Amino acid sequence: TKHPWFPRNTHLGHCIIDEEIGEIAKDINDGAPMSQLLREVAQGAVTCIRFLEHHEDELLGTSVCSGHSFIDDADKLRDFFQLSKDEFLASYSYLTEEDYEATREAIIEKTTMG
Repeated sequence: TKHPWFPRNTHLGHCIIDEEIGEIAKDINDGAPMSQLLREVAQGAVTCIRFLEHHEDELLGTSVCSGHSFIDDADKLRDFFQLSKDEFLASYSYLTEEDYEATREAIIEKTTMG
């Protein structure tokens, strides 16, 4: 089983789910066989369900879809600085504008706090 334990931090749990979704998108873009796609989607669904079960109390009354920074993801940050906002969001269709803005704010915070 992938990701048998979830971190206590929900943001890290979101990162795991983002990774799962990214794997599905990559497989689709690479033309993977349907059996592989179905396996990845099922694994992603199980990961999401386990995450929600693990963090149910913490997530009640909050939006799971609110913006989360991807400031610790070097590949996404490289693209963040090289692409326009629209190009970036089109490239990472599973990320939201809120995620993009949360990252922009985190970058500003890190650069101004030195």
